[in-house]
Amino acid sequence: LMSEFTSQNRGGKGVKCYKITEKTGNIVGMKAVNDDNEIMIITIGGIIIRMKVSDISVLGRVTSGVKLIDMEDDITVASIAKVREDKSLMDNENNETGDQEETDTEKDTGDPSESSQKES
Repeated sequence: LMSEFTSQNRGGKGVKCYKITEKTGNIVGMKAVNDDNEIMIITIGGIIIRMKVSDISVLGRVTSGVKLIDMEDDITVASIAKVREDKSLMDNENNETGDQEETDTEKDTGDPSESSQKES
């Protein structure tokens, strides 16, 4: 996709990447993502949509875009965010034996005298 954008020199007029019409509206935000990322769209009405980037259709450079969320006229997007899955969380969820690995916080007893003894 980045190969579709040509390099611009000084005095260049830019590169068009989106058709803004009354139907499509303005660009709300933009994030650089990979196929293994997810995005979240949050509206002022409290609706949150989370989707995998790999599930979103890829179109050409100068198109009217892909509709990701259906909104009423009085609702607008408040924020968009890129989400990366934490592979360590996925490993724990997929653990077949049900045993979870012990973390540093689980090992800590909260007794400061024990931690000073461990350090010496």
